[in-house]
Amino acid sequence: MSSRRIVALLMLAVIAAGGGLAARAQDAGTPLSQAADPDPWPRQVSSAAGPLTIYQPQVESWNDNQIVFRAAVAAKSGASGNEVFGVIRVRGRTEVDTAYRTATLRGLTVTKIQFPTLADDGKSLLTPIRQALPKALSALSVDRLNASLAVENAMPERGVTVRNDPPLILESTVPARLVLIDGAPVLKPVTAAAPLQRVVNTRSGVFFDPATAAYYVRIDSGWFEAASLDGEWARRAPPAAADAAFAALVASDTADPVDAQDPSYDDADGGVDPKIIVSARPAELLVFDGPPDLEPIAGTSLLWATNTAAKVVVDSTDNAYYVLLSGRWFRAASLAGPWSYVAARSLPADFARIPADAPAASVLASVPGTPQAEEAMIENTIPQTATVPRRGLAFALRLDGPAQFAPIPGTSLDYVVNSADPIIRVGESYYAVRDGVWFTASALTGPWSVAVDIPAVIYTIPPSSPIYYVTYVRVYGATADVVYVGYTPGYFGTVYSSDGVVVYGTGYGYQPWLGTLWFGAPWTYGFGAAFDWTPYFGWRFGIGMDYALCTPWWGPVHSREHVWHHGDRHVAWSGVYGGWGDGVHPSKAVPWGYAHGDGRGRGPSQIANHIYASPEGQIHRNDGHAWQRYTTRGWQSEQPSVSLERAAQARDLGASRVDALRHAYVGEAPRTSALAWRPVARPMGAIGQTRGAFAGGGFHGAIGGGFHMGGGMHGGGGHR
Repeated sequence: MSSRRIVALLMLAVIAAGGGLAARAQDAGTPLSQAADPDPWPRQVSSAAGPLTIYQPQVESWNDNQIVFRAAVAAKSGASGNEVFGVIRVRGRTEVDTAYRTATLRGLTVTKIQFPTLADDGKSLLTPIRQALPKALSALSVDRLNASLAVENAMPERGVTVRNDPPLILESTVPARLVLIDGAPVLKPVTAAAPLQRVVNTRSGVFFDPATAAYYVRIDSGWFEAASLDGEWARRAPPAAADAAFAALVASDTADPVDAQDPSYDDADGGVDPKIIVSARPAELLVFDGPPDLEPIAGTSLLWATNTAAKVVVDSTDNAYYVLLSGRWFRAASLAGPWSYVAARSLPADFARIPADAPAASVLASVPGTPQAEEAMIENTIPQTATVPRRGLAFALRLDGPAQFAPIPGTSLDYVVNSADPIIRVGESYYAVRDGVWFTASALTGPWSVAVDIPAVIYTIPPSSPIYYVTYVRVYGATADVVYVGYTPGYFGTVYSSDGVVVYGTGYGYQPWLGTLWFGAPWTYGFGAAFDWTPYFGWRFGIGMDYALCTPWWGPVHSREHVWHHGDRHVAWSGVYGGWGDGVHPSKAVPWGYAHGDGRGRGPSQIANHIYASPEGQIHRNDGHAWQRYTTRGWQSEQPSVSLERAAQARDLGASRVDALRHAYVGEAPRTSALAWRPVARPMGAIGQTRGAFAGGGFHGAIGGGFHMGGGMHGGGGHR
C-alpha cells in the first residue's frame, strides 16, 4: 500500500500515545522501569483508631463528576485488638486526568458505615475513617473504576436516536485517496489579481485553473490534475501560482498540509500513485491490498478480511458482507453494494461469539449485549474535567458578517448560524462554548464571561441540530474564584445510540455555513472513525486518515493544531483545555502507583485484594478456592451469588488493564497472561482507514485527551 501515508490515531478514552505517561513520570524523577506496583490494593493507612485497610472500591454510580461507591474496610477492634471488617458507602467529586487514566477524588463523604460485629455498628470508627479517606483514596485508576461499573453495576446510559442512512461506500483494491468536499464545490479566486481559483468548501488543497480548464489537488507532496472533479487524476506539474497559494492557505490554517510523511513507509509500494476519488457527499473508502483475503473466525461461521484496515466481516452462511463504519453496521451481497443499514441488535448471533483474543475482536464493542459494548458505554460517560478561573478568559466573536439566527427545532432556542463557535440565545441571554468552556453575555457583542451555570433548556437540544455536541459540555459547580467544568466524549461526536452501542456522529445531514467564509457542519462519515476493543486496553476510539488531513468537525474548531497535527504532549495530558494556557487547570494527577517520592508509590501490597462488600452491607472474601461470608462467628463458607462472581471478575479485569498500561509504557511483560493480546499488522488503507493497532486505552487518553475531528480530506470549519 502507499508509502506516503501517516495515519493519525485519536483515541478518545485517550491515553497519550507514547508520550504523556512515560514522559511525565520520568520528569518527576523516577524511571518507570524501577516503578513499583502501578496500583496496589488494598491500601493501608494510619488513623486515630489505629491502622485501617481499605479494599478496592466497588462503584455504584458515576454520573458527570459525581461518584458513589462502597468499599470493604478492615480495622482493629479497640477491645480485643482483633481485626474486624465493615462496609462504608462514599460519595465524592472526581477530577479525571485522561492521559494518565487517573481519577482524583475530592470532597469525600462517608454516607453510611456498617461493621456488623461491633456493638455500635462501627459508628466509633466513622470519624477516623473520614479523616483517613482523602489520603488513602486520593488517586484511583480509571480503568479499575470503569471495570467495576461496567461489569459489576453498569448504569446504562439513555440511548440517543440517531440516523443510520448508509453513506456512499466505495471500494478499491489498489492504493487510493478519498477527497471530500462539503456539498457542491464552490470556487473563489485565490487572490483578486490571480486567475487561479480554489474550492473553498474543503480542507483539501483543490484548485481550478481557468487557463487549462483543469482541476488540481495537492496530495502526497505533489500535484494531481483532472479535467473534472470526478475524472481520472494523474500527477502533473501545477499552475505557476498553485504552490504559493497552497502555502498561504496552510499558513492561515484554511487548508491542511499533505506533506507530513512517515519515513518508515517510504517507497513501500514502489512509488505507485494512488487512485484519487472525490466525493461531494459523506463517503467511506474501503481499501484492500488486492482481492479481499478472508480468514475464518474460530468458533463462528464468520470470515474476517485481513488485507484491509477496514472492519469487514463475511457471513459464510449466506456470503453476505458486513462493514463497520462509524460504529454502524452495513450489509451487502458484495463489496460493490448496494449497502443497507443493519441494526446492531439484528446482527447474526455469531457476531457475539467472536473470541476476545481474535483479530476481529475489535468489533465486539459494536455488538450489543457484549461486555465490550457495555464497557464502551461506560467509557463514553467519563468526563475530562478542569478548573477554570471566573475572570481572565476571553471570548471574542468570530462571525462571517452580521449575526444570523436560526431556530433550534423542538426548543425555544435559536443559534447563530454564521459563527465559528456555537452561540445560543436563551431569552435575553447568550451562551457560547469554546474548547470545553461555557461563556455567557447579556448582549451578543459582550462583554462575555465564564458561565457558572447553564440553563437546563440547552440540554434539550436534539441530535437533529448541528450544535447538539454542546450538550456534552457541563458546568459542575463554582466558587467565588473558579468554575469546575468538563466534557464527555460526546463533545467530539461519539453517541450512545438507542441500538445499544456507541457510534460516531448522529447521522443527520447538517447544512454548513458558506458565505465569505465556510464553516463546516458535522459529518458522520468520511473519517474512518472506528471503535476498537482489546483485552489489554479495553475500548478505544480512533480516526484514520492520511497526513492528519482532517480538522475539527465536531467540537472545538480553532485549536486543532494543538491537538493532533503533532500530538503536542501538553494537550495529550489535558485535552482541549490545554489550549487555554496556564489560566485553565485541567485535572491532572500523579498516577496511582508509580513512585514519585510522595508516598503514593507503595509497592506491592502484602495483603490480598480479595475482600468484597455487598450492596446489603455484608462482607465476603474469596481465597482463590472458595467464598466465605464474614459473621459474628468469623468467616463462614457460602455459595457465591452471581453478583459476587461479577465483582471478582470486575476486579480481575481492572487489574489486567492496569497491568497492560504498565506493559505499554514501562516495557515489562504483563503479569496477566490470560488476557494476552497481540496487535495484528495490517496494510494501510486510504484516508479514513486506520493502520494496525490503536495505541491507547479507554476513551480519554491518546492524542489530545479529547480529540478534534474533521472531514476526510475535507474537514470541517474552514473559518479563517
